[in-house]
Amino acid sequence: MLKNLMFYPQETGTLNLTFNFLTQQLTPKENFTYHVIQTDANNNTVIGGETYNIRKYNTRNTFYANAGNDMQANKNEEITLSAAPVNEPVVYNWYNSNGNLIYEGADLIITAQIAETYKLEVIALNDGYKDYTEVVVGMKPNTLNAIAPNPASDSVIIDYTINTGTSAYISITGFYNTVAYNNYILDINQNQATIDISS
Repeated sequence: MLKNLMFYPQETGTLNLTFNFLTQQLTPKENFTYHVIQTDANNNTVIGGETYNIRKYNTRNTFYANAGNDMQANKNEEITLSAAPVNEPVVYNWYNSNGNLIYEGADLIITAQIAETYKLEVIALNDGYKDYTEVVVGMKPNTLNAIAPNPASDSVIIDYTINTGTSAYISITGFYNTVAYNNYILDINQNQATIDISS
């Protein structure tokens, strides 16, 4: 419902309507009627309108949207989400988890920041049939990738990946289960840290 549209005397506006049918909710019904009614906001009096007759043809090959399997990525990793091809002219629309259209095309390239669900909409250009699907891009677990050199006596370079959380640290203990240990705070926006272990 559209409300509070202001028109001056003798002013007109254009309303464009499109009708779509979901491929996964098809019924044998072929004829539909849609009424558009214009009313006065002050007293709800009908002052205009239009009736649309929609004729749907059921003799077509059905297609389904397919965005591939769910994926996992590292933070700031660039990945590509790809729509499976459909054997007819279609439009591919990608939406983020807030429902905002973010891209039109078969392949969406994103830089992973947080776990997010993306929706793919596929619309047939010939008759407006459409289908939806979703794909989840999750974050890989935090990992300790490498410590070098090994063995070491002065310093080590720690290679790590922090995908989730707001803070991280690594704990280094002394030889042979001694009680000596130190905690070192890691910068979650970096992937490497050099730590002095001479003590």
